[in-house]
Amino acid sequence: MGDWAVWLEWGALLGVVAVAWFASGPLARLVRRMNGAFEQLHERPQSVVALAFVLGALGPFLFASAASWPVPRVHDEYSYLLAADTFASGQLCEPSPPCAEQLEAFHVVTRPVYASKYPSGQGLALALGQVLFGEPIYGVWLTSGLLCGAMAWLLLALFPPRWALVGLCVVFAKFALTTYWAQSFWGGSLTAAGAALAFAALVRIFERGSFTLGALLGVGVALLALTRPFEGVLAALPLAAALGVWSVRRLRAGAGRELASTLVGAAVPLVACALWIAALNRAVTGDPLRMPYFLHDAQYAVAPPFLWQEAAPRPHYATAEIERFWTGFAYDLWAEQQNWAGFLQRARIKLGTWWGFFVGAPLALALALAPFALRRRWIAFSALGFACVASGVLVVAYDLAHYLAPAAPWIVVLTVAGLRESSRWRVLRTSRRGRALLAAVVALLAAECAVRGYKHVRPETAFEQRRARLEQELAQGERKVLVVVRYSADHSVHEDWVYNGARPAEQRVLWARDHGEAARERLRECYPGRAGFLLEIGPQGASPLTPLWP
Repeated sequence: MGDWAVWLEWGALLGVVAVAWFASGPLARLVRRMNGAFEQLHERPQSVVALAFVLGALGPFLFASAASWPVPRVHDEYSYLLAADTFASGQLCEPSPPCAEQLEAFHVVTRPVYASKYPSGQGLALALGQVLFGEPIYGVWLTSGLLCGAMAWLLLALFPPRWALVGLCVVFAKFALTTYWAQSFWGGSLTAAGAALAFAALVRIFERGSFTLGALLGVGVALLALTRPFEGVLAALPLAAALGVWSVRRLRAGAGRELASTLVGAAVPLVACALWIAALNRAVTGDPLRMPYFLHDAQYAVAPPFLWQEAAPRPHYATAEIERFWTGFAYDLWAEQQNWAGFLQRARIKLGTWWGFFVGAPLALALALAPFALRRRWIAFSALGFACVASGVLVVAYDLAHYLAPAAPWIVVLTVAGLRESSRWRVLRTSRRGRALLAAVVALLAAECAVRGYKHVRPETAFEQRRARLEQELAQGERKVLVVVRYSADHSVHEDWVYNGARPAEQRVLWARDHGEAARERLRECYPGRAGFLLEIGPQGASPLTPLWP
C-alpha cells in the first residue's frame, strides 16, 4: 500500500478504538451475544470445525460472485492450472506437444514431457474443483474452507471459546475471503491449512497420542511437502523436535503402545506422500528424486531461487520473452541481494509485505503484546515456529506473502495471545470496555477485508480480462483457432498471453508464440485444420486479429 493508505489504516484504527472507548455499551452487548452462541457451539467442537469449513469455502465464493470472478493473470497461476488440467485428466504429465518451442510458457516444462514445474499440492486442489464443480477456482475455495476448519480445531485447543472466536475472525478477514489466497489460483491457503492441522494434532498428542491424531499430523506435514517443500521443512523442524520430546517422555512413562500407534499413524500419510512425489518426479524428470522444479530451472533459469547459490550459465532461449524474464527480472532480483546492503533492503521489503498481509494496523497492538504471553508453552512454540520459517524465507530471492504461509497459524496464535494479554490491563479489565475494544478490532478487520477485496478487483481493460474475452469469443466459432502472438520489444514480460491446457491439440483456441514465418508454417502443419490469426501486443495493448491463413 502507499503511504496514504498506511496512514488511513492507522487513522481508522484510532477511530474505532475511540468509538469503542466512548460508546462501549452496544459493542459489548454484541460481543456478549456472539460469545454466548460460540460457547454453546464450543461444547461440540466438530460442529465448530464443520461450520468454519463451510463459511470459509462459501465466503470467497459469495465475494467473487458479487465483485469479480477470478481470472488468471500471473505466470504461476497458469502453470498451476496446467497441473490441474493434467491431474483432472488422470495423468501425471503429458507428452511434449508438437512445435513445443512455439508453445513455451513460463514455469512450464515442455521437453521431454509437458508439465507444470511446481509441487503438486495446489494443482491437485484445483483439479478437485475442476472435477467436482467444472471450474478449478472452486478448488481454491475448498482450500479456504480447509484452512478455516483446521484453524478452528487449532484455536479450540489453545484458547477459551471467546478467544478462539476472535482468532477465527482474524483468519476469515486476513486470509480466507478476499486476499489473493482466496481469489486467485496462486495458493497459500492449502499450505497454511497443512501447518494448522499438524500443529493442532501435535497439541492434542501432548495430551494423549493416538493413531488418528498421528495420521492428522502426518496429513498436515504432507500438505506442506506437496505445496511449499522448502518452507515446509522449516515449519516441520519444530514440530519434529516437539514430537521427539513427547516420544522420549512416553517411552520413559512406559506408554510404548501409545507412542507406536501415534508414530505409525503419522507415517502412513507421509509414506503415501513420498510415494506420490517420487512417482510424479519420475514421470516428469525420469528420476524419482529430482523435482520438476529443478528440471525446469536447469533449462531456463540463470539466477537460483536461494541467495546462497551461484548463478548458472546462460542457457539457449528459443523465446525472447522468457529470456527477458530470466536474464532480466529474475536475475536482477537475485543479484540485488548478493551484497549486504541489497539483502537488507530486500529484507525490509519482505518484512513490509508480511506485515501488511498478516498483521497490519488492526493487529499491531496484539503482536506487540504477544511477547508477554510467551510464558505459555504453545505460545512460545508458535514464536519459535514463526522464527524458523521467517529466517529461512529471508534467504529466498522473492518476497511474496504465500512464501510465509506455513507460519500463518503461528502468527494468528501470537496475535490472539497478544489480544488476550491486552484484556489483563487494568484500564481494559472491565468486561464492557474490553469487549468493546475486541469488537472494534474485529470490525476494522472486516472493513479492511472488504476494502482490500474491492481494491484488487481488476478492470475490464486489464490484459487478462481481454485475453479471457477473446478466447471465449474465438471458442464459439465453427472451427478451431490458432492464435500466434507477437510482442513488441517494450512489452511487459509479466503480462503474457501464451498459455494452454494439458492437451493443446484438443483445445478450441490454441495460443502460440511468433518465431517467424517458417515457424508459423510449422505450426500450421503441426495443428492442421485450424484458422490462423496473428495477435500483436504493443504498449497500448492488443491490436485486432490479423488472419494468417483461412
